[in-house]
Parts: sequence; structure tokens; C-alpha cells
Amino acid sequence: MTWRKSFCAADPENTQAKTIIPVLVIRAWVSGIETDPQKVQDALKQLMEQQKADPKNPDLLLYIAMAQIRQADTKSNAVGAQRERRSMRTRSRRSKIR
Repeated sequence: MTWRKSFCAADPENTQAKTIIPVLVIRAWVSGIETDPQKVQDALKQLMEQQKADPKNPDLLLYIAMAQIRQADTKSNAVGAQRERRSMRTRSRRSKIR
């Protein structure tokens, strides 16, 4: 049993204990530490569930927003890279035709 589980078992209503691990996962990922995408998704899901239970907690909204912004940025970079590759292939084909 991890310390988080034992901590939550000691006080099941402690919302901070329930959010420690998901917050740390998001903080690490946003800071640039390579993190398994499934762990990020799970952490985001847990924070969203916790936010429903504790809607007045601004920290939860902060980390949810940070994760969503990073996800959007990552997807945007991936789309931009795809466009650049397509553009390069098109230019390469055009130069071969000439």
C-alpha cells in the first residue's frame, strides 16, 4: 500500500490527499518531464472528478487548465509539424518535375 492510499484510508474525506498524485503528475508533465500520456490522462480525469466534488477549490481548476493548455499546445505542434512535412514533400516533388 502506498503512502497516499494509507493517508486517504486514514481520512477518506481529505480532498487534498486525493489530489496529491494527480497534481504532481500534471506539474511534472507541464514542467517538461517526460510522462506517460496515459498517466497524464488519468491524472486529468481524477482532477476533473475531484473538481466536481470540490468546485470551490481553485487549485484544481489551475492544474486542469494547465494540463489542457499543454495538451492543446502539444496537438498544435504535432499538426504544425505534419503541415511542414507535407509542404516539404510538395516542394520536393515540384523540384523533381522541373
